[in-house]
Amino acid sequence: MKEDSERIGRIEMRVEALQDGQAKLEKGQQNLEQRFERLSDDVTFVIQTLDRHHEEMKRYFGILIEQFRGEMEAHGEGYRANRDRLDDHEERIENLEAS
Repeated sequence: MKEDSERIGRIEMRVEALQDGQAKLEKGQQNLEQRFERLSDDVTFVIQTLDRHHEEMKRYFGILIEQFRGEMEAHGEGYRANRDRLDDHEERIENLEAS
């Protein structure tokens, strides 16, 4: 009888240890779930921030491209004007050489 009560005591201790272990696992699982929720919120925030900045950067570079086009047109017009002037000079020099 004493042996039986000792065995029952050991079994009860094992059951308690298993229950404690299960409680720790459940608590750990809850902590992991909370961490994953926070991580999900952080990832969502980063994605939203990137999306917002993407649109801002897209507009910014669109503006830069338009400015660059305007500057290139101005340079092209200046280049054409200089080329026309040089062509005119070349024609005048050829006329002078011919006379």
